[in-house]
Amino acid sequence: MSRTTRRRANRSDRIAVVVGIVVAGLLGIGVTVPAIAADSAPLARAAGVEVVDIDGGSLIDPTPTVAWHDGPAATADAAGTGDVLKLNTTRTSGLHVSAGPDSAEATIASGTFTLRDRPAVTFTDLRATCSPHGEQSVTFGHLAIGGTDVTAAASGHLGWSTDLPPSVYGATKVIVGSTTTDGDGSITTVGLRIEAEAGASEIWRIRAGSVTCAGAAAWPTPTPTPTPTPGGGSGAPGGAGTAAGRSVSGVTVTAPDGTVLIDGQPTVRGTGTRTVATARASDGSPSVATGVTVSSDDAGGSDVAVSSFRQLPGAPTDPLAEYRWTALRIAGLHAHVDTSGAMTVTFDDTADAVFANGIWVNTSTDVYTGLAPDGTPRVRIDFGERVRHDDGSVTLTALHYRDLTGEYPDVRLGVVSIPAQHSGGTTPTPTPTPTSTPTATPGDGGVGTWSAYGVRTTGPSDVSPRPLVGPAAGTAATDSTTALVGDGTLGQVSASDAEVHSTRDRGEARLAHLVLYPGTRAAVDLRDVHVVVTPSATVVTTAGGSVAGTRVAAGAVAAGTRITVPDGTGTFVLNDQQTGPRSLTVRALRFTDVAGLGADVTAAVVTTEHVRADPGGTPGSGGSSGGPTGGGPAGGADRSPGALSGDGSSPTGTSGSHARGLAFTGASVGAGTIAAAVLLGAGGLVLTVRHRRRLDERSAPTPVRTGRAGAR
Repeated sequence: MSRTTRRRANRSDRIAVVVGIVVAGLLGIGVTVPAIAADSAPLARAAGVEVVDIDGGSLIDPTPTVAWHDGPAATADAAGTGDVLKLNTTRTSGLHVSAGPDSAEATIASGTFTLRDRPAVTFTDLRATCSPHGEQSVTFGHLAIGGTDVTAAASGHLGWSTDLPPSVYGATKVIVGSTTTDGDGSITTVGLRIEAEAGASEIWRIRAGSVTCAGAAAWPTPTPTPTPTPGGGSGAPGGAGTAAGRSVSGVTVTAPDGTVLIDGQPTVRGTGTRTVATARASDGSPSVATGVTVSSDDAGGSDVAVSSFRQLPGAPTDPLAEYRWTALRIAGLHAHVDTSGAMTVTFDDTADAVFANGIWVNTSTDVYTGLAPDGTPRVRIDFGERVRHDDGSVTLTALHYRDLTGEYPDVRLGVVSIPAQHSGGTTPTPTPTPTSTPTATPGDGGVGTWSAYGVRTTGPSDVSPRPLVGPAAGTAATDSTTALVGDGTLGQVSASDAEVHSTRDRGEARLAHLVLYPGTRAAVDLRDVHVVVTPSATVVTTAGGSVAGTRVAAGAVAAGTRITVPDGTGTFVLNDQQTGPRSLTVRALRFTDVAGLGADVTAAVVTTEHVRADPGGTPGSGGSSGGPTGGGPAGGADRSPGALSGDGSSPTGTSGSHARGLAFTGASVGAGTIAAAVLLGAGGLVLTVRHRRRLDERSAPTPVRTGRAGAR
């Protein structure tokens, strides 16, 4: 008998003897061996790497390991594992495991496993997860067997397996995402499992990335968010001021066919912090995020940080993939949701933050729409997107990228889901004092809901909101009509037969004919622009026309329809809707061009916000802007462009500059025209002098210039 065989036999004999003595002793004294109480088992647990030898002994104990029963999530890390047997490889690096109230997760940055006389199994970015709802997933950044890439076939496909080539050490199988269900209903998922023939191979079994979640019935019932008392709480949607029920996720990528390629990595439900170094598409497609951290605190604040995200269709075979219009590159994104449920999105460097549609995108707007050469929208990016659901819950997304052609994946970065404020009933309405005039939210039956106006502009043309009506009181209705709203002889803004109406449960604005910036790339010509808002519905329609060269069909207008001015910086949004915790603003048309014209234009607007009449603005029936009575300070050129307020206006100090005008379209000749002629003549003189000087210097030697051109 060989030394190895004798050692194995002696070891087995010793184990049998010990077990026999213990059992006999317990039975002899009448002691019953109790079963482990079901409620003592952890609800979630995770392990990194485990290696088992030929006779079932442990060569590498599960490293690292973590288990969760209750309380905050638990985590553990290990730098890696090394080789334990000659001619066998068991190397891994960057091991992290976590278990908590919403999931168990195991990640391994890289690994190489080689059993003697068999091809190597190598991988990067292994991630295995499970949840209380019975969901499991296993993904890889890269997986290869014997140098052959099997990522696309294996990643994201639970139960995928393949046999390694025959060996003198027996058969060997590689399994991705093997799952087993215990008697108590818990499910264990192993990210990567290498199973050799028992008794034939020095290493019998390798498990990498193992997670276990108890059955759904074993998990504690979430504590419902307390119902706020009248006059108490933040009034934010979905109980925004508490972390109960809130979910925060980092990166979600969905293929056009609905397949989830990156499933909200990482995710925190309730409170806690989670980080993933790398998140990759499960099918091996070129979508990858790095340095993603999500967190949520007890007070109800949430944060998301994404160091980088890249989606480069065609990479790596296409050397120009990162410059194509299909490329999406994002750097240094940060999102914060405060206790009121408001989201703020920022970037480390706004100049190089988001690349899409072949250009660096302006991140100071709420939505970007990129056009194809024929003017067809093909890319849309929403910043700080807010969606309110029928059940009262709210979903906030820091950045939402859509490929409008339907060819490439949808990307969401920084998604915060806030549940409904309470499970039933209606939001309590504070009882007003006799001297107060409360502003009611749509549909709560309060006094006076809607304000409405026809047109308002700031920038080259300043037009006060005309016609304008405020909230109606009781059962009364307020109405206003203006035959013509515009900027007078400037001829850049004109709306005819403008009508606005307000009742307690209905707001309405209508423009028979809207014309903006005729003869320019930003020209608008729309007929019968109509907005109706009630507590249960919002409808925006037109009789058709054109916006910035794009044809607008007659009929209903989809919410958030965006049109970008060709070769310009301005953006139009049709059926622009802005919701707040207790507010709603609907604009049939909104135009912003803070970087170019410095213009803010809103037309046919219904809102729950208070709208100031702006008595200093251009009269609704026409008139000249730009002077002391034109809606700004004397001179009219010392205000810089800025963001719109909730009702579509720009607060003092942030409206567009009067010095930035569009092409002159009126009939009169003013001082500006004379000044332009003088400047033109002076410019011609300068060109003549420069041309003559160049002729004189042609024979002069060319100076040597050193240094380099400045980079952006």
